Amino acid sequence: MDIGLAPDVGSLAFLPKITGNHSLIRELTYTARTFSAAEAEKIGLLSKVVEWGRDEVVKAALELAKFIATKSPVAVSGSKHLITHSRDHRFVLLQSVDRITDGSLTVSQRTWLTLVLGTLRLS
Repeated sequence: MDIGLAPDVGSLAFLPKITGNHSLIRELTYTARTFSAAEAEKIGLLSKVVEWGRDEVVKAALELAKFIATKSPVAVSGSKHLITHSRDHRFVLLQSVDRITDGSLTVSQRTWLTLVLGTLRLS
């Protein structure tokens, strides 16, 4: 913003989905203000803040990777795929569910159906 360039379109598409807060993303975009790691964690851009420095960050990342490596590779890979697919297609699925059901579902029914449809591969 300060140099006359708009942010990348991908960032503007995903940040509101990550934070769930359109007004905050508008504020950050329009003002181009900086924010701390603590604020980034608070608004959901980070899952964890590691204090001190590079060595501690690498150590924490390796510990997490080792823990994940103890899990089923098939389950981890499948979960990774489903999380990414859900992120990329959630809005389209919600629109489809609403169109199919004429908005007659409860919130929990709508959420469940959206998750189920999100796991299907349609050829």
